Amino acid sequence: MCSNGGASPGGARRTGPDDVERLGRAIEQLARAARDEDITAQELTSGLAQVWSMVAELDPELARRMAGYGG
Repeated sequence: MCSNGGASPGGARRTGPDDVERLGRAIEQLARAARDEDITAQELTSGLAQVWSMVAELDPELARRMAGYGG
C-alpha cells in the first residue's frame, strides 16, 4: 500500500492516511450501529459490503487473495 495520495505513474490509485481514516470511521460507525442494534440485517450486510469495497480499493492484492478463501 502506498502512502501518498493521487495517482502513481502507472495510473494506479495511491492511498494515504485519509483513506485509512475513512475506512476506520466507516468500520466504527457500522460497529456502533450494530452494537446499539440500530441497524437491520440488510443494512449491516450493505455496510459490510461497503467496508469490504473500501478495503479492496486500498489493497487490491489483499482483496484478490481473500476472494480465494471464500466457501
